[in-house]
Amino acid sequence: MEQFFINWTLYPCNSGVAPGHLHELHALYSKAPTESVLWFAVRAIAFADMRDSLVGRDIPFYVKARQSYGEALNHIREIAHDEQKLAGDQVLAAIILIDNFEVLFRFDILTTFDTY
Repeated sequence: MEQFFINWTLYPCNSGVAPGHLHELHALYSKAPTESVLWFAVRAIAFADMRDSLVGRDIPFYVKARQSYGEALNHIREIAHDEQKLAGDQVLAAIILIDNFEVLFRFDILTTFDTY
C-alpha cells in the first residue's frame, strides 16, 4: 500500500504543479473500514500496479488485483440502493479508483490472468 500512495498520491507525475486529484485519498483510506469498497478499490490498483512482481509470493499480484477489483464491485452493488452511502466521500473516491483500474489495468489484468 505504501508504494501505491507514493506513486499515485505523493508523486503523481504532475511536475509539482498541483497535489493531484487523489491527494486526499490517504486520509480517506486510513479512516475507511477494513473490507469497505474503498479498501478493496485501493488494494485492486495497488496490486495491479505491482502485477509483474512475483518474487516470494504465493499468489501473484495480478490475481490479488482481480480479486480486490471484484470485491470492490460487489461492495458497490451491495450499497447501490442507499443514496446516503453512495454519496459518501469514501465511496466516491472508490468509484474513481475503480474507473482508473478499468481504464489502466483491467484488460491487462484479465489477459494476464487468462494466460496462466
